[in-house]
Amino acid sequence: MISIPVVDIEAVGLKQSGQPSNEAFRKVASEIHQAFSQIGFVYLLNHGISQEQFSAIFQKSRELFLLPLEVKEKYKRLPNHYDGYLSSDKEILQTGIQKEIKETYEIGSSECIFPSDQDVPGFKETCLDFIDSCVNLCRRFLVVLALSLVENENRRMDICCPTRGSHFGKRWRYVGNLERWSISGYTSSSPGSEGGI
Repeated sequence: MISIPVVDIEAVGLKQSGQPSNEAFRKVASEIHQAFSQIGFVYLLNHGISQEQFSAIFQKSRELFLLPLEVKEKYKRLPNHYDGYLSSDKEILQTGIQKEIKETYEIGSSECIFPSDQDVPGFKETCLDFIDSCVNLCRRFLVVLALSLVENENRRMDICCPTRGSHFGKRWRYVGNLERWSISGYTSSSPGSEGGI
């Protein structure tokens, strides 16, 4: 039976204070290279984003989406912007779909339209803390991926790391409590096809 490899990335994860050592990056890169070369998938263990952070971001999202529509509309996405709230049927991305039941709130930068503390106390801080953790982990993991790709080759690879100011986070709520969190630059009308953590 084929199983998905488990790679413990604690040596380069967020529990490590300061920059991980080159040896730690190379060790994890070697394991990632082996896993992707043999199976093509990997389960990452000990990334360092705490369960408390995941719980907090989901709780604040619930609080936002439980607000009355007229309150959520105060934070609606402006024309030609990617930040803010969109109600149902405002973002239909799948051909042939006439009705979309999802509502969405997007965070494209720290200058996004955040709900006030009166409406959702701590929402902005919780989101930005979570995004900062994801960006820091992403930077470390991009180094791992770059090293795994050039493991046996004598060449240099430049990597692009996201920043808090780049289009980063998106939170969806589907009717029926099918909730998804995606860190990606795209969305989908199908609840099962988005990228995720």
